Amino acid sequence: MKKLKELSLALLFMGLVALLTIGCPTKNAFAAHSDSYIALVIGNGNYRNISPLSTPVKNAADMANVLKKLGFEVTLAQNVNRRAMREAIDEFETRLHHKGGTGLFYFSGYGLQNKGHNFLVPVDANIQHEADIQFESLEVERVLHRLKQANDKIVILDCQDIPFYYMSSKFFYTKRGLAQINSHTSNTTIAIAAAPGQTTLTLTYHRNSVYTKQLVDVLSQKGTSMRTEDVLK
Repeated sequence: MKKLKELSLALLFMGLVALLTIGCPTKNAFAAHSDSYIALVIGNGNYRNISPLSTPVKNAADMANVLKKLGFEVTLAQNVNRRAMREAIDEFETRLHHKGGTGLFYFSGYGLQNKGHNFLVPVDANIQHEADIQFESLEVERVLHRLKQANDKIVILDCQDIPFYYMSSKFFYTKRGLAQINSHTSNTTIAIAAAPGQTTLTLTYHRNSVYTKQLVDVLSQKGTSMRTEDVLK
């Protein structure tokens, strides 16, 4: 069984090019390497202090459904606050510690970068100053650290930028999109909805974001007998 690879697709959509870096497991793909498949799927849309988002909750629900069909034990968390988000991560780590196997983390909602670090935003985040970011949100590095209990690790991030007007009203700015994410742990695949420093493409009148819809559609069509490489063809 070959180690998981980080695979890239160039998606041309409405004249915009988004880099999709996707590593998608199937049960048969890991049969020789893992006995358990554990996923934590989070979708945050009902933000209290920032403009609500229409797609993340539906993104998470659809991802959870397709992952269940692929043989994953899925925990679905929707519209979670900071405390619930951290508790879900802790529980995720505990499950991985006991079962090992393949661990997959998916997040849809607001995300931002600050000083080279990436953060996922809970629905109750109240970021008034730049120093609040690390306390009001969850650092991606924390997720990667918790995933180390798994044999194979997959992180999928479909994040939208916090609106410019919100940040400008607080008199500080963050760079667009997420920063480059590097993992020093073996057998790790990191998938983001846009290239580092770029924003995702979301159509608010659609059920899903462009990235998650593409991913769910492909996984649904390919079925459980396909290898990771085949899923992306």
